[in-house]
Amino acid sequence: MALKEPILLHVSTKKGKVRIERVHLEEDTGKLQHRKVNSKNVTLIDFNRSGVPLVEIVTKPDIHSGVQAKEYTQKLQNIIRFLEINLKLFVFFNHIHSTTQYQSRIQERA
Repeated sequence: MALKEPILLHVSTKKGKVRIERVHLEEDTGKLQHRKVNSKNVTLIDFNRSGVPLVEIVTKPDIHSGVQAKEYTQKLQNIIRFLEINLKLFVFFNHIHSTTQYQSRIQERA
């Protein structure tokens, strides 16, 4: 069911709100492992997690430090525990968009 109006979600941190852009469900396809075998670089594919639901939470670029990212992630984990979501049923992947002074300088030059 499509919504006519977006639902605005955020997690408050000491440095401000971290807005959640989207949450979506995917299926994990496997894990790539890059290793050396017999002195050759090879890529192995681990299919053990294939088919496991993967929830991806993508934020707006509101995180400005590692400390804020850690606080956001801890609060998000607390929310998931409060909602009694069984983390054994899916992989939790948190895609954080962050901004730094370096990125700001690059944008100013462009």
